[in-house]
Amino acid sequence: MLPGCGSRGGPQRAGASGRPPSPGSSVIYAVNHNPPSLIPVDLAHHVTGRPVPLPAGSTGAAVTADRRTGYVLVGAWLVRIDMTRGAPDQPVALLAGPWVRSGSAHARIPADSFRIAPDGRTAYVLHDNALIPVDLRTGAAGRAVTLPNLSIGSVIIAAGGRTALLTGSTITVSGLGEQPAIVPVDLAAGIAGQPIVVPGLGRAAIAPDGRMAYAASGNALLPIDLTTGRIGRQVRLAVMLGIGAIAVTPDGRTAYTGNLKPVQPSSGVIVPIDLATLTSGPPIRVPSYPYSISSILITPDGHTAAVGAYAAVIPIDLRASKAGEPIQVPDGSAVVLLPST
Repeated sequence: MLPGCGSRGGPQRAGASGRPPSPGSSVIYAVNHNPPSLIPVDLAHHVTGRPVPLPAGSTGAAVTADRRTGYVLVGAWLVRIDMTRGAPDQPVALLAGPWVRSGSAHARIPADSFRIAPDGRTAYVLHDNALIPVDLRTGAAGRAVTLPNLSIGSVIIAAGGRTALLTGSTITVSGLGEQPAIVPVDLAAGIAGQPIVVPGLGRAAIAPDGRMAYAASGNALLPIDLTTGRIGRQVRLAVMLGIGAIAVTPDGRTAYTGNLKPVQPSSGVIVPIDLATLTSGPPIRVPSYPYSISSILITPDGHTAAVGAYAAVIPIDLRASKAGEPIQVPDGSAVVLLPST
C-alpha cells in the first residue's frame, strides 16, 4: 500500500482529463493508493488527468522536478516510470552493493526512505543507519554516509541539491533517553553533521540553499541553523492546534504551515511566516475541514501552493492569499503531493 489513507467522500470533484501532463507546467501529482497510481492534478485548469498506474506492491513514489520521470519503490527496487506515457521502465536495484548486510537482499525499504535529487540523476536511500546515493542511470551505489547513533525516519533534500536533512531519533546504548533529532548531510562531500536535538519534533522542511531547517514542535515553528546547530526564536501559531505540513518558497523567504485536524470549518488554515523577521502573517482560510492539511507543495514560480487534505487538492493563490475550490482526486487520497523538491 502507498503511504496515506483516503476517503471517497469529500469536496467537489473536478473533471478528469485524458491528456498527459506537460512537463514544467502547473501539473503536480497526488499519490493514490487504491488502486496504486499517481493522479495528475492541473492547478491552472482545475482538472485531474488520467491516472498513471503503478506496479503492484508499490510502497512509495517520487517524481522528478521536471515532471518527466517518476520512481516507485517496490520492495528493494526502484521502478522508473515515463510520466508522459505512464509506462514502467527497467527497475533499479537498491540493495545491490557492498554496504548491504548479509541476508538483506530481499529486505523492504520504508516508503519515506528515499528521495530523488533535484537534477533527477541520483536517488538517496535510507537503509539501516546509512544514507546511500544510487546513480539512477547505472544503478551503481556510491559511498554510504553512516550514522551509527541515529535511528533515521526520513530524508529531505534541499532544492539546491547540495544538502539533505535526515529526521529521526538518537540512539543510546541503554535504549533509554532517546531524543528526536535532525542531521544535516553535505551530499557533495558525503559527510554528516552532528545530530541536533529538537524537542517535540514533528514535520520538518529545509531551505533551498540548505543552510536552515524549519521544524514543527506542537503549534510552533522552530528555525534551526544547520551550520551551528542553534535553534532560533520559535514562531508560535495560536490559530493551530498543531502543524501538519511545512513548505518553504523557492526564494527561501517565506514558509507556509498547514494545520492539523481543524475543529470547525473556519479553522482550516495555512499561515505564512516571514523567515527573515520570524513573524507570521494573516492566516489563509482553506476548505479542508474536517481533515488535516498533510502536504503543501509550492510551484517553482512561488505564486501558487497546492494543499493536500485527505481526498482533495486545494490550490492557493499566494499573491492574493486566497484558496480556490478543492479539486477532488478520483478514487484516492491527496495526502502526498509530488514532486516534493
